[in-house]
Amino acid sequence: MNRRHYTKGLDTKQVKELTSGWQHAARIGRPLNAMITIRPFEDHDPAARCRLSASIKNKLGVYARLHGFPFVAAWSRECNEDGGGEHLHVLMYVSKRFYADLSATIIRWFPEPGAADVQHAHQNATLTPTGKM
Repeated sequence: MNRRHYTKGLDTKQVKELTSGWQHAARIGRPLNAMITIRPFEDHDPAARCRLSASIKNKLGVYARLHGFPFVAAWSRECNEDGGGEHLHVLMYVSKRFYADLSATIIRWFPEPGAADVQHAHQNATLTPTGKM
């Protein structure tokens, strides 16, 4: 069952699991090289947000399989401290020859300005203005 559990960030165990997953993806030749952020959640109730999140992950998996590469990904739903601004981050492997097509496809799925963003992912650690890594 989908239950919303708000936290102020990932705990140490979760960070280690994500880091392990990132490293495993690289070891199996499927580096997580695309960072996808989707923000269409504001006008939905909590149950609809869960369904939309599952639908987006399914669409990405179908895209990958239709284009001949496995769906290898890690994702997280995130919101502001006040509970607003909910969005979905998906860090996934995309075959380099399909990166531009996937980016265009996601923008077609969510054409509203600012609703979707696709960037190349890297493993460089950075600090936010608030000091978070």
